[in-house]
Amino acid sequence: MGTAAPSPTLNRLRQSLAGLDPSLGPQLAEDPRSLPLAAAFDPVLGGGLACGALHELAPAASTHAAATSGFAIALAARASAMRGEVLWIATDFARTEAGAPYGPGLGLFGIALARLLMVRVPRVRR
Repeated sequence: MGTAAPSPTLNRLRQSLAGLDPSLGPQLAEDPRSLPLAAAFDPVLGGGLACGALHELAPAASTHAAATSGFAIALAARASAMRGEVLWIATDFARTEAGAPYGPGLGLFGIALARLLMVRVPRVRR
């Protein structure tokens, strides 16, 4: 299974981010590499989670929101070790239910705060 072409929305987001920091331009280009997860999942995902792509994690129940955030932080730390940049997007509701990541704590996980962009949005838009 190959990785799908990036959506027009993801391409616009990449262009916007590159406009904020021109040095990010080459790093925001399509990257065919992937982040391996587990031998059982990776073949289904085409080798793992695609790098340079947007991934949504949503808990089955709101009582699992904090665990989902913890899993996302672990994935972000692994991805950060490969690429260096992390874009964290959360809705107001998700931040209310699970809290927001704590910057100095993220640093302890290996996510450089200078390479972290956190975006807060009022609601999911599809």
